[in-house]
Amino acid sequence: MLTAFIQFLKNNRLARLLLVLLFVFSLWWLWLNSGVFEASELNRAIWANSYQTFAIIGGVYGLAIARRWGGFGSVMGRAIMMFAIGLLFQVFGQNVFGYYNVLGGIAIPYPSLADVGFFGSIPFYIYGIILLARASGAAISLRYLANQIQAVAIPVAGLAL
Repeated sequence: MLTAFIQFLKNNRLARLLLVLLFVFSLWWLWLNSGVFEASELNRAIWANSYQTFAIIGGVYGLAIARRWGGFGSVMGRAIMMFAIGLLFQVFGQNVFGYYNVLGGIAIPYPSLADVGFFGSIPFYIYGIILLARASGAAISLRYLANQIQAVAIPVAGLAL
């Protein structure tokens, strides 16, 4: 298993880049939260706004992968595309939030333009999940009362936990 992972890293530059970024961001996070140094809110905000690099790479790469899976022409391609678009909406929200907090020094109000990105990603994620279920052969039907109750009760119970 480890040798397959090492071989994968040798053959994939993007994977190596992401692993290095993960290591750098992890060390940065540990430094900010170690308590050894006094980390200002600005330092924490810069880290939070830089961390979205993973979402940018994931969104762009996800669109390329979706295209290889058939794009809008296949259920799997559409599912991957919905997740990638959802990530890019998250990036938009984070960029707006970061612009106000870091560059503008303004505590962003709620609701704001950033929420268009944050909440706008949710329908894409939901649709992506439905498409993944469809691609795996799961049938989703809300025709019967029992299924309708499950569709509401299970998420509500999950939120209550």
